[in-house]
Amino acid sequence: MEKPPIDNQGMNKKKDILENSIKNSGILKVIKNSKIGKIARGVTTASALFVGAQNLEAQISNSEGSSIANKDTVALNINNSLLPEDYLIPKNYKDWSSVQRKIQTDPESLLKNKIDNIRLNLNTVDGQKNAAKYKEFLANPDAQIGEINEQVQRNREIYNKIDTEVLRMAEQIKSEDYLHKLMTEFNITEEEAKKHQLVRLSNLLNGTYSLRDSKHEDPHFTVNSFNGGGVETVVDSNIYTADHEILGHKSVYGRDGIPQSTKDLFINSYNKIDENTPSFQESIKFFNENEKDINKTLKFLNDYYGRPQEQYARKKTLDMEMENLGIKKYGDKFTQETFIKLMQFYKEGKLSKESTHFIEITKPEYFEKIFNDISQTNDFGKTYYHPGWDYNNDQNNQT
Repeated sequence: MEKPPIDNQGMNKKKDILENSIKNSGILKVIKNSKIGKIARGVTTASALFVGAQNLEAQISNSEGSSIANKDTVALNINNSLLPEDYLIPKNYKDWSSVQRKIQTDPESLLKNKIDNIRLNLNTVDGQKNAAKYKEFLANPDAQIGEINEQVQRNREIYNKIDTEVLRMAEQIKSEDYLHKLMTEFNITEEEAKKHQLVRLSNLLNGTYSLRDSKHEDPHFTVNSFNGGGVETVVDSNIYTADHEILGHKSVYGRDGIPQSTKDLFINSYNKIDENTPSFQESIKFFNENEKDINKTLKFLNDYYGRPQEQYARKKTLDMEMENLGIKKYGDKFTQETFIKLMQFYKEGKLSKESTHFIEITKPEYFEKIFNDISQTNDFGKTYYHPGWDYNNDQNNQT
């Protein structure tokens, strides 16, 4: 079976980007010197080993034409370093998405998968409805090779695009601004914050993700879940769903890696959805078809979108999107002028669904605090301070 060509030039370029970014991050020195003492629950751990290089190899080897890296490129030499396992995705978790990614990027696997699914569905309502089409397919599956190759090529292009976005996520996590905000969020020293920074980078790069396909009938379906001793991350072709699921959820181990000070800020800033909230009209209609009760539907939506981990994931999406649109780079101060620019994109309908949702479920007076501090002021009165920002000329400073 003829397979679509592999973009080796693009793959090698992105491998070099990841290798250089990790070497220059300063994280290697921290890892070699780090020792784990008491962690959040007062438990001493000696088992949380970082295996990012091996898992990253497995992630990438599952699909030809992948664009990130392999174990030879990411020579981290940190397998004996100990990390706070409370916030680290366990190394023995299975990567449920890797099998699906392999299927979606290999013509033979995708054709076999289609054949298997059709055979399983022959006796279902769908199978009876499409019996003639399915029988024709099974009679001569090789006739689908051209279409299969085209689908695989499209999938590979999407994976390459999202793999590049994952590199951008890694750059954000490794930045000085991200590190200093971790210090504020957890109220910890820089050395301790570097350990959390490494944990999040490990979570980001360990394992892979897969693309939403026909088995996911719900058009709203993307997911990052930890169940059955494994991790599953499903995104669609829009990079902003990847920002949400991978940077917003997976890097922080769902909700476990988000400190309480950050959760408190999102709880206080939440703006409840009502039946007139613009971007939720489709969701209200979709879920109300089952509930038949607008109050129950709104309660369900607010219970879900009001969770701090969901607000956090949408905030991380907006971080990435504002940079893409030239509104604000990560690490730049969020000002009243930034807010005005952002709202202009919102009013013109130029933002992703994820970012639009964040704007509508966040009280306007909290935007500067969320993007500049990322935590509710803790008991010690500590907030994020950036030496390059002008705090004397704030027009809308948050307290």
